[in-house]
Amino acid sequence: MYIHKIDSIFPEHQNFLAQNRKEPITGDSISEGDEVFFCAGCKSVFLKDTREYLEKRHCEQTETLIEFPVQQEMRLKVEDSILFYTSLPKSGKSQASIPSQAKKSP
Repeated sequence: MYIHKIDSIFPEHQNFLAQNRKEPITGDSISEGDEVFFCAGCKSVFLKDTREYLEKRHCEQTETLIEFPVQQEMRLKVEDSILFYTSLPKSGKSQASIPSQAKKSP
């Protein structure tokens, strides 16, 4: 198991602390000086003491990340012709108002 001690001297830790993360099991805030590990499967962060509660498993595996993950910027190219689907407003008409001839299959 790889444990990381949160220390704001490191830029990646500063960015991490700025996100005001909470430990998903306990709900505790993760602060400078805390010892944490990252699930290698889903990259979730947990306090060191939670490892025993999880029985050293998460995402059906036992691996943890060796390196402290860094946030990466993701740029999406937006096209001018993006279609958004929305529901149609209710018109008050229903299939009951469709003539019976139109309902029958040929």
